[in-house]
Parts: sequence; C-alpha cells; structure tokens
Amino acid sequence: MEAGEECEDGNIVDRDGCSSACSLEIPIVTLVSTPPYGNLPLTATITSTKEPWSNYLVFDYGDGTPVINNPIFPLIHVYPNVGDYTVWVTAKSNFTGQRAP
Repeated sequence: MEAGEECEDGNIVDRDGCSSACSLEIPIVTLVSTPPYGNLPLTATITSTKEPWSNYLVFDYGDGTPVINNPIFPLIHVYPNVGDYTVWVTAKSNFTGQRAP
C-alpha cells in the first residue's frame, strides 16, 4: 500500500470492499419483513440482500431471541407480544473486515 491508502486490491473497481481511491468501503445489507406489522401472533418472513463481498452476518430479531450467526434467508420468526421491534444485521466485509449495522 502507498501512503494515504486504507486498502489495496490491485484494481480500480468500486463496491468490492476497497474503492478505486483505495479507501475502505462499508458493506450494505437490506432487510425486508413481510408483513411489517399485523395481528398477534405475527409471523414475519425476513429476506435480505447483501453485497457479494460481505461474507459474515450477525442477525438480531430485536425481541430478545438469541442472535443468529451467518443466517440463511429467508428467516421466519413469530413475534408473540405487542411491541416495536428493531431488527439488526451486522455485516463484515471479507476484504476489509469492516462492520456496519
């Protein structure tokens, strides 16, 4: 790596973990819950898209259920109680090691 570079992957392509300007890129993950709300008990199907260079995920349903390492989507989960639940996913780039919720 040269001075001022955060990473070096030998190419000038963006969105592969190391930008064309040799700076670290944060992985992007999108979650969708179907349905997003409803009557109890709510059975939600959660789907995800992620960048191919993000190879490690930690998923949290937001309701106290244990987190899942490297989940296989779609996920199906039952929310038995009334409440607002914030679902979280943490992604790690296989190139940079960066994590982004």
